[in-house]
Formats: sequence, C-alpha cells, structure tokens
Amino acid sequence: AAARAFIAKERERFRPVVAAALGGAKDIPEFFLPSLLVPEESQHALAIVREGARPEVAVYIAEQKDLAAGRPRWSRIIGFEDEVIAVEAWRDEILVLSRKGAPNNRVLAMNARSPRIARARVVVAEGEAVIQEMGLARDALYLRTMVGGIDRLERVPIGFFGAGKPAYVKT
Repeated sequence: AAARAFIAKERERFRPVVAAALGGAKDIPEFFLPSLLVPEESQHALAIVREGARPEVAVYIAEQKDLAAGRPRWSRIIGFEDEVIAVEAWRDEILVLSRKGAPNNRVLAMNARSPRIARARVVVAEGEAVIQEMGLARDALYLRTMVGGIDRLERVPIGFFGAGKPAYVKT
C-alpha cells in the first residue's frame, strides 16, 4: 500500500497531508516513507520523502499554517538527484548532508524563504573525515564522522556569525 503522513484535528478524522499528488506534490513516488520536520520559530514545514532503501531523500516545503489546517501546498526543493541523505532545520535555515560532488559528504545550508540547493552555502566542507550523520542541538550542529574506520563526534558551533570549524568532542 502507498504510504502517507497524517495530521489530526480535534473532532475530525485523520487526514493525509503528505501523499503522491496531494497538495501539489505531483512528483512524490507512489510508495515512499514520509516524515515531517516542523522547525521551531519557522513559518515553514518540511516533508522528507524516502523511497525504499535508497539513502537519498527528496524534500518538500509548505507553510506551517497550511499544514496545520490540513491543506498544505507542497513544493519540491530537493530531489533524489541532489544526493541529500539527511535534513535538519531551525528557524528559516535548512541544513542538508549532501554527497553530491563530495564522496565524504558535506553540510550545506539554505534559507527556507528561497530554498535553492544550487545556491546553498557550504557550512562544513568535505574533508578527510566521512560525515555519516548530523544532528542539530540548541548549542551546535553535531556530526558523527569516521576517519580510518574510527567513529568520532564533532561539534560545529552555529550562531549569529555563521558556522565555526568542526571540533572533535572527547567521549
């Protein structure tokens, strides 16, 4: 059966908010694994679409108020061909872990008000370490990296003046 993400309102039945051909999302695959990312202090919501076991995701954006009303109008901002494997967001900043043109992966950032992956700025450039995962916390962006088969945790301060350099976190 086809997958869908649902939202419920009081005294109503669950209604789908992410599905193939729903809310203008014409290019969502029929069979997919959906998740919603609703960043704090943002007017936008993101639908993250996984297709089967493939690591790349597609990302769609809609206004939070439309999502809350159960009638989102989705626009695709990242396609599977963009080779994005993870997404985080806070306020109007969307952070993506991308392998396109970077075999060891890199972290890119774009603004939710004009989200264009082609214009995304590099937050963490590809380096010797393979960036495997990322997680956004209140104080920084955390990266799980690997060098020579050894996993590491790195912290990237993100603030008003932009991102700092990744620093190894002793665990």
